[in-house]
Amino acid sequence: MLIIDQKGYSQDYIWQSGTHKITIDKTNGNFVWVLFRIGLEQGIEKAKEAQQTVAITDVGNKVWSPQHYDKAQYHKLHDQYINEAINTYRLLKKFLGLLGEYMVALIK
Repeated sequence: MLIIDQKGYSQDYIWQSGTHKITIDKTNGNFVWVLFRIGLEQGIEKAKEAQQTVAITDVGNKVWSPQHYDKAQYHKLHDQYINEAINTYRLLKKFLGLLGEYMVALIK
């Protein structure tokens, strides 16, 4: 079971069977998504049986109103973050290359 808050951050990941109490960090809002993965490795009937064992209680009565996003702004931020990740990788790769050269020079 995966608990994700309104900004997409994972608040909890539970992989053991049993009853679990989840405390929600409300820093990013008052709502979370609760995601279950019930695999089909043992067939659809076993998956349907497993679905019957999942229950959520104490969910509250507030209504979630999704925020409307500016699609152009989303794409701009997406591209910015992708470029930052690529540049960080390039810098790290260059640093590790220089570090490797330095270590080889020390050994000689």
